[in-house]
Amino acid sequence: DVLCIVGKKASLASETKKIYKALYESRKKNPQLLVNCPLLEVEDVGDIMGETPDRLAISLQFFLQGIGLIPAMPMKTTLQGLG
Repeated sequence: DVLCIVGKKASLASETKKIYKALYESRKKNPQLLVNCPLLEVEDVGDIMGETPDRLAISLQFFLQGIGLIPAMPMKTTLQGLG
Protein backbone atom coordinates (compact mmCIF):
# COMPACT_ATOMS: atom_id res chain seq x y z
CA ASP A 1 0.00 0.00 0.00
CA VAL A 2 1.42 3.34 -1.10
CA LEU A 3 0.10 6.89 -0.90
CA CYS A 4 2.02 9.35 -3.08
CA ILE A 5 1.38 12.99 -2.19
CA VAL A 6 2.88 15.99 -3.95
CA GLY A 7 2.09 19.65 -4.39
CA LYS A 8 1.61 20.69 -8.01
CA LYS A 9 4.03 23.59 -7.46
CA ALA A 10 6.67 21.40 -5.81
CA SER A 11 10.09 21.18 -7.43
CA LEU A 12 9.86 17.38 -7.35
CA ALA A 13 6.32 17.08 -8.74
CA SER A 14 7.47 15.63 -12.07
CA GLU A 15 9.78 13.14 -10.35
CA THR A 16 6.98 12.04 -8.04
CA LYS A 17 4.74 11.44 -11.05
CA LYS A 18 7.51 9.36 -12.69
CA ILE A 19 7.87 7.24 -9.55
CA TYR A 20 4.10 6.80 -9.35
CA LYS A 21 3.93 5.80 -13.02
CA ALA A 22 6.71 3.23 -12.52
CA LEU A 23 4.89 1.86 -9.47
CA TYR A 24 1.62 1.74 -11.43
CA GLU A 25 3.28 -0.11 -14.32
CA SER A 26 4.90 -2.64 -11.98
CA ARG A 27 1.52 -3.46 -10.39
CA LYS A 28 -0.53 -3.33 -13.60
CA LYS A 29 -0.52 -7.12 -14.05
CA ASN A 30 -2.48 -7.56 -10.82
CA PRO A 31 -5.33 -4.98 -10.59
CA GLN A 32 -5.95 -5.78 -6.91
CA LEU A 33 -2.54 -4.28 -6.10
CA LEU A 34 -3.60 -0.96 -7.64
CA VAL A 35 -6.54 -0.48 -5.28
CA ASN A 36 -4.45 1.03 -2.48
CA CYS A 37 -1.98 2.99 -4.58
CA PRO A 38 -3.35 6.54 -5.02
CA LEU A 39 -1.53 9.67 -6.18
CA LEU A 40 -2.68 12.89 -4.54
CA GLU A 41 -1.68 16.13 -6.25
CA VAL A 42 -2.54 19.22 -4.22
CA GLU A 43 -3.36 22.34 -6.28
CA ASP A 44 -1.47 25.61 -5.73
CA VAL A 45 0.89 24.10 -3.15
CA GLY A 46 4.63 23.50 -3.15
CA ASP A 47 5.26 22.32 0.43
CA ILE A 48 2.28 20.30 1.60
CA MET A 49 3.40 19.91 5.21
CA GLY A 50 4.14 23.62 5.53
CA GLU A 51 1.23 25.07 3.57
CA THR A 52 -1.67 22.61 3.97
CA PRO A 53 -1.03 20.23 6.89
CA ASP A 54 -4.80 19.79 7.35
CA ARG A 55 -5.19 18.34 3.83
CA LEU A 56 -2.24 16.03 4.44
CA ALA A 57 -3.69 14.81 7.74
CA ILE A 58 -7.15 14.20 6.26
CA SER A 59 -5.66 12.39 3.26
CA LEU A 60 -3.61 10.14 5.52
CA GLN A 61 -6.66 9.49 7.68
CA PHE A 62 -8.74 8.40 4.66
CA PHE A 63 -5.86 6.30 3.28
CA LEU A 64 -5.24 4.48 6.58
CA GLN A 65 -8.93 3.85 7.05
CA GLY A 66 -9.16 2.59 3.47
CA ILE A 67 -6.48 -0.04 4.07
CA GLY A 68 -8.07 -1.08 7.36
CA LEU A 69 -5.53 0.21 9.85
CA ILE A 70 -7.92 2.60 11.64
CA PRO A 71 -11.42 1.27 10.88
CA ALA A 72 -13.05 2.58 14.06
CA MET A 73 -11.77 6.16 13.86
CA PRO A 74 -14.52 8.67 13.10
CA MET A 75 -13.84 10.47 9.82
CA LYS A 76 -13.78 14.26 9.75
CA THR A 77 -13.62 16.55 6.76
CA THR A 78 -11.86 19.27 8.74
CA LEU A 79 -9.36 19.12 11.56
CA GLN A 80 -9.15 21.84 14.19
CA GLY A 81 -5.79 23.19 15.22
CA LEU A 82 -4.10 22.70 11.86
CA GLY A 83 -3.44 25.30 9.23
